[in-house]
Amino acid sequence: MSAATESKPFPILPEAMTPRTDRLRQILWKRAFENRKDDWVDKSGLPDLSKPLPGKSELEPVIIRRARGIAAVLDALTDPIRATRTNSYTIAPGELLVGVLPMGSNGLGKVFPDYLDAAERHMASISNRSELSVVGHNSADYERLVKKGIRAILDLCNEEIKKIGPTPATNTDADKLDFYRSVIISCEAVVEYARRYADLAASMAKMEPDEQRRQELLEIERICRKVPMEPAETFQEALQSILFVQIGLRAGMDLMSFGRLDQTLQPYLAKGGRPTAEELAKAVELVECFVIKVAGPTNLTTEYLIDQDHIDYGITMGTHAWYSDQRGNVNQFLQNVVIGGRNAQGLDATVDCTYVILQAWANVNLATPGLYVRLHKDTPPALRDRVVASIARTGSIPQLLNDDIVIPGLIQALVEDGTLEQAKAIELANDYCVDGCWEPILNGKCDWTFNMINGLTLLECALNEGATLDSNPMTLRGGKRAYRTPPIGKYDDLKRALKKSMEFFVFQSAVAMYNYYLLDEFVAPSPLYSAFLGSCLERGRDKSWGGTQYILFGTVLSGLPNMVNSIAAIRKWVFDEPKYKLADVLGAFRHNFKAPDSAPPEKQAIYADIEADFFSHSPKFGNNDPSMNEVAKLISDYFAEAVAKAKKFADEVYRFTTTDPKKAKRNERLRMAAGFYGPALEDRLERKDITIAFTAGLGTFATYALMGLGTAASADRYTNDPLAMNNTPTPGTITGGFGHTLASLKAVDLSRFAAGAPVDICLEVANEMPEGRAKLVGAVVDGFLKNNCHTISITLGNTEQYREIYDLSVRAGTNDQEAARALAKWGHVIVRAGGWQTPFITMSLAQQEHYTRAPITP
Repeated sequence: MSAATESKPFPILPEAMTPRTDRLRQILWKRAFENRKDDWVDKSGLPDLSKPLPGKSELEPVIIRRARGIAAVLDALTDPIRATRTNSYTIAPGELLVGVLPMGSNGLGKVFPDYLDAAERHMASISNRSELSVVGHNSADYERLVKKGIRAILDLCNEEIKKIGPTPATNTDADKLDFYRSVIISCEAVVEYARRYADLAASMAKMEPDEQRRQELLEIERICRKVPMEPAETFQEALQSILFVQIGLRAGMDLMSFGRLDQTLQPYLAKGGRPTAEELAKAVELVECFVIKVAGPTNLTTEYLIDQDHIDYGITMGTHAWYSDQRGNVNQFLQNVVIGGRNAQGLDATVDCTYVILQAWANVNLATPGLYVRLHKDTPPALRDRVVASIARTGSIPQLLNDDIVIPGLIQALVEDGTLEQAKAIELANDYCVDGCWEPILNGKCDWTFNMINGLTLLECALNEGATLDSNPMTLRGGKRAYRTPPIGKYDDLKRALKKSMEFFVFQSAVAMYNYYLLDEFVAPSPLYSAFLGSCLERGRDKSWGGTQYILFGTVLSGLPNMVNSIAAIRKWVFDEPKYKLADVLGAFRHNFKAPDSAPPEKQAIYADIEADFFSHSPKFGNNDPSMNEVAKLISDYFAEAVAKAKKFADEVYRFTTTDPKKAKRNERLRMAAGFYGPALEDRLERKDITIAFTAGLGTFATYALMGLGTAASADRYTNDPLAMNNTPTPGTITGGFGHTLASLKAVDLSRFAAGAPVDICLEVANEMPEGRAKLVGAVVDGFLKNNCHTISITLGNTEQYREIYDLSVRAGTNDQEAARALAKWGHVIVRAGGWQTPFITMSLAQQEHYTRAPITP
């Protein structure tokens, strides 16, 4: 991996799009406001792979069927007749990079051929999975691609197939044979996709009257006949190769991030020295083309989303009943780029391409794909300044990661597994990137999955003897979600109940992830992605079958600010300054501070007093109040301890081989009790050299509004209202400015949360002068680093503007066409959705209303 060996001055780069990229962006913008239902590949035109192939009596293995599905989608995308409707086989005027990403997103779903038969599909549904249960949430090893090309992968596969021979000697060899065949099928499909674009460019060149454009098309043809089959040798070749494989991954439903793109591309930016000003300008233009390309499926209106709703059963990971906020996820394509940071050896990795990518993202200024910059104490001042300038200019781009907090957390998680030497853990952690949201992962080397826990549901069960605080008359106490805890008589009882509830929900998460991992090869393998992930190729195993050496299981706790506010208010008003009975507080939460008609008249007065005291006369998280920070630390301590305890237990039951017959039998029965009938992971994979790190995280993604539905009121919100977004204080509760919020997070010790712990700061910006905006952003960036925060997004907002858009959205929802048309002028307003940037006009009304109270006055 390339990296800067010494501090270099910031190169002078163009601060505006070229006429070419400006036109391409306008095309994208116009298309994003139209009905895109015809851009989707029609499933009815795809083959039915759930039946034996013609002339065959038996179904092929699942992984082969999945590979044939990838090939079928890529074939459909480049079918000349079908593409007249889908616009998926075209080269736009002026394009330098070609290929069209298939439609699909985390909110709208995907289209893929059926490949599970009826029995497989029914049985997979028991664990909440289907052939569509592929989210991605990972990063591909694009450095391997550009350095070696697909030919090296095909050569390796064919060599391994020769070693196995026509008749596999063991079941393991048979599985490996299937894996290598599936990789060949899917990789050859990507190469064929590129060849078809070469043919298209050649045919267009013959009819092109403009000589400059004709030469560009001929160059595109040359590149498409070379990559991704062969190694890249130029900057344009490298970008085009990555784009082709990215399209192939999306065709196979693997929505994937790009990893550390500046490190991957730097060797192609300049060979033998620093790039010239002309080379840098050309590189910026090419990256602008790349950004526009991978933002291709963008929707900027909600008017036609129902026509594009392809979410189907088991669309998500299968670890649990996933929170799927479709509106919040419409433009979440799980594509992130990470730049800057340290290299594997721990040195600063800032290179010329770091600045090129940052500049291109700022010039194009689209909500997607996401851009993260890794900062640390040795980051060159020039990069810090350019980051500040970019956020001040765009209002939201890029997001920031703090290496000095993220890296130690990852090292600790890896080392605690007991399978890695410290030096190797440091090397892997130094090279981290993020997945499609904000969760740190090992760059192109690990398989990653995670589970989420609603912190308010957990807290309700702790307060209410194991039951939620719903008002369903069919239940006596509430929904029984956890084991019963003793009644709470004092604050120490509350802490004990909280700890017990935390352990229960975290243990469920740990077991669910192991169950998921031990089952997934039979439902949703990923042969194309496995070709670009860690050690899968060398081991001959798909990533769902233990192919990669490193596995991260993340457990994410949502709603930390809400939990802190409720616990602190209860401590104050029930225990420290006893004014209310806990039963009355829980009744007020359950009934949304409105006493039922059947309640005594005085009950409403009590509930109203509780509402006033809890909302207006209680301290709130995010203002650096020591008492609130103490509660936040208590919750996060319990959570981190529960994750560590759950890992130890889950490893013992699911992972390790034991020679003790009694222990082996007990572990087998425990696995069966959880619904998994099979051997321990080490026996199943026939190897022990696998690192499985459990990581803890704090956040909500875009589902903070959805998580609030069905959740009782709390000390800072009403029933069904959104949770606090990630670790950002509840809107309207910050009284001391952003500095106090960042200091509050410092007290939590975020270095323990290797699965991520973002804060999203929205600043009320009245000063439109660039110098004033930059000064404000710079203060936040410096505070972010000084207070040992983990991840941050900074949005420069305007309450009046947000309210105008919200009011128009409300009217548009009543079929007010004038309001719907008026929304179009606000497509450029970008905000944070909890895990990614998104156009404000595409958010749900609950999310928009949340933002009308979010901006902080500096």
